[in-house]
Amino acid sequence: MEPLKKYLPYVILVILVVAVFHQALFAQYVLWDDDALITNNVLLKMPFAEAFKTATSVYYHGDYFPLTLMSYWFDAQVFGMNPLWQHLENLFLHLLSVCLLFSFLSSFTKDRRISFIISLLFAIHPLQTESVMWLSERKSLLSAVFTFLSLIFYQKTYTEVGRVRNYILALVCFVLAGMAKATGLFIPILFLLIDTFVLKKDLRRISLKFIPMALLAGAMMLVRVQAYSASVTEMSGVLWDSQRLLILPVITLNAVAFYLQKFFLPMNFSPIYSDFALTPVTVVLAFIVAIMGIVALWALWRKKNFYFLFFILWFVLFLLPVLQIIPRVNYVNDRYMYLPMIGFAGALMYSIRWLSSKHGIAWIGLWSLFLIFQSYSFSKFWLDNRSLWSQAVLVTPESAIAHNNLGLEFQSSGDFSKAVEQYNLVLSGHEHIEKKLLAYVNLATVYMNSRYEGYNQEKAAALLTEGIQQVRRQRDSYELRANLGMLYRSMGKPDEARNILLDLLKDLNTESDYRFQWLKPIVENQLQLLQK
Repeated sequence: MEPLKKYLPYVILVILVVAVFHQALFAQYVLWDDDALITNNVLLKMPFAEAFKTATSVYYHGDYFPLTLMSYWFDAQVFGMNPLWQHLENLFLHLLSVCLLFSFLSSFTKDRRISFIISLLFAIHPLQTESVMWLSERKSLLSAVFTFLSLIFYQKTYTEVGRVRNYILALVCFVLAGMAKATGLFIPILFLLIDTFVLKKDLRRISLKFIPMALLAGAMMLVRVQAYSASVTEMSGVLWDSQRLLILPVITLNAVAFYLQKFFLPMNFSPIYSDFALTPVTVVLAFIVAIMGIVALWALWRKKNFYFLFFILWFVLFLLPVLQIIPRVNYVNDRYMYLPMIGFAGALMYSIRWLSSKHGIAWIGLWSLFLIFQSYSFSKFWLDNRSLWSQAVLVTPESAIAHNNLGLEFQSSGDFSKAVEQYNLVLSGHEHIEKKLLAYVNLATVYMNSRYEGYNQEKAAALLTEGIQQVRRQRDSYELRANLGMLYRSMGKPDEARNILLDLLKDLNTESDYRFQWLKPIVENQLQLLQK
């Protein structure tokens, strides 16, 4: 193949990604896990050995991703707390993923036209904006890079040269993908699909290669289950709740409908969306999606196309973990489609072959222009907190998190009256105490600030105390107690402050979820001040 034809697709993909997502280089840290994972993460200040030990032995918010944590540690050591370089790294990882995906698909499908279209959609679709623009979602980017590398190396195990070396490299990349994000654990199933459906290898002949990967995947899955259990202490009760199980098909099918709608008509994006609500509309929508699934299965049986099957299974495989079969905090998110999009785009191309014709490509080209415009527009919302959470409040006005974070942005800029307005909206508009806790903390900190015209320490103490009395889980009280301890110290109540802070420090020392450890040095500092 001529060098121009060989490398031109890569050049086009790189140019488009940079054109669409270059605004990431101007983005700041946002109040959406960037504080817990980066700016307030005590792990980033540790020496390498201690940081590595901590990253590989702790859980963060019910998850386990040591490779991602160490990538943040590396950034902090080399660039300091500079969002420019960290966003540049995210953009580079997405670029690398796009190029590796095209390389794999070209070799796998032997059809560079279809491979380019799938890679193009993966590269510039608005659903990818969150993963590229948000620093805390680096785990998806890192996992994708090693997922594609493992697939490339695994394909090479069928060449005459370097079989063992390529198998070992595929195994290493698989482990690294799993250490970056849980979705990497499904890679061995893709290997099986390649062997059985495309390369037509006998399962008995590949068992020796598959068993080590299955064992590693099982071990890493157990770690993930343990991490989730540590965060959701009532997991068994939530998992087997009879009411939830009864409507689970409706919940799952509506989530699929959300992603399909966002794929074809990407509009009204937000970092957070509404929770599921059981209504006649959602029941009917679930029925429609179920019919579409049956039609897809019928088409699969009729076509007997291995590539169509491969991409359908890819879509299901990577989307299944986020379809609420195991309950998640967020019902749906754009970032959940980062890898599943490849499967859906591939299945679409192989089910409607007209799309790869000249006329089909022309329509895809026009659609891609729309996608590029939407991605570029949505990227602007991720530049800073005010843009992001103003958009979130607009799309999801009932979101307590959106109002809380927008309030924090107003508060940090000294616009206390607008901050109080946002916090009061949460306290007056939500029945669930879990959604009110942050508003108690944030509103109290406004009343604790002497620059606020309504400065009132007694009112702040009353708010914090009320919040503490309503918590159901001990860890939900940490920030409330820390702020109350600091407030009592400033009010000249050292005994009350000391008792609260000592009890809190004791709880933090036994806390299994590492995301709360940023509070520990603050509490220790307050206790030292009380000793003076």
